[in-house]
Amino acid sequence: MIKENDIYSLIHYEYGLPYSGDYNGMRYRIARNPLERVFGKKEKGEATLETTVWKGPFAFDTTTEEKITKEFPFSEKSCMIKVQRNAHRALKIEGGKNTMRK
Repeated sequence: MIKENDIYSLIHYEYGLPYSGDYNGMRYRIARNPLERVFGKKEKGEATLETTVWKGPFAFDTTTEEKITKEFPFSEKSCMIKVQRNAHRALKIEGGKNTMRK
C-alpha cells in the first residue's frame, strides 16, 4: 500500500521535479502541472497536482500502456491523500494479475 509519507511534500513539486514509483506492478507519477520550477518565486501562477498511473514495467516517457491521469488543486493540504486513493482505485488486482480500470 502506498502511504502518505511515501509521497513527497508539496514543496518538492515547486522545484519542478516529478516523483515516480511503483507498487505491485503499477507505476505512478506525481507532478506539478505545469511542470516548472517556482520555488522562491513570488508569483507561482495557477497549478494543479497531477497524478498518473499505468501498468508497469516501463517508465512514464517510454510506456505504451494506457495512462490514467487525475488532477487535484495544488494548494490543498489533503491532496496527498487524494493522490494515494486515486492510485489505489486505478489498480485492481485479480488473481495476481494487475488490470487497470478508470
